[in-house]
Amino acid sequence: MPSLMCSSAFAADINPFSDLTAFNYFVDQGGLKSIAQINQDGPDNFSEINQISDPSSALGNFAEIFQTGSSNEAHVKQDGQINKVTINQTGTDNYAITDQAGTANSIVLTQSGDGNTFAGNQYGTFNSIEVIQPGSALSTITINGNHNAVTLNQKFRGEYNITLTSDNMIYTVTQR
Repeated sequence: MPSLMCSSAFAADINPFSDLTAFNYFVDQGGLKSIAQINQDGPDNFSEINQISDPSSALGNFAEIFQTGSSNEAHVKQDGQINKVTINQTGTDNYAITDQAGTANSIVLTQSGDGNTFAGNQYGTFNSIEVIQPGSALSTITINGNHNAVTLNQKFRGEYNITLTSDNMIYTVTQR
């Protein structure tokens, strides 16, 4: 059974889609500190989290999505001072998109299954992305900012496109 946990200093608009077999969730949050955690276990899962943090707050946005099933799709968009995303997808078909704008951005993504696709964008200063894809994989990563660090672990012959713009531009790719 899917579960959803949200808290926010200001507001959360949670809309579970009416199809009970799909377990689709749409979360919109704004305020000083936004936290959303979605756990989905089923044949067809879709999650979307949009978080906007108050610019005067150092508390930021935190999103976690855990999906198990044959079709998993996760979208996270964060705009704020501290943005952290964790996505874990297990199943046959996994697809994740993340967009972060802010000061200290962090994405940790784990996908295991036959069709793993990730598109990640970060705009800000500290920027960090860690991707683990042990099955067939495609990752497209774009980071515009200052410290720009990427760690990508894929199965041999995984596909990737990494674009890092400005400053330190550090990335590591391991394919086994």
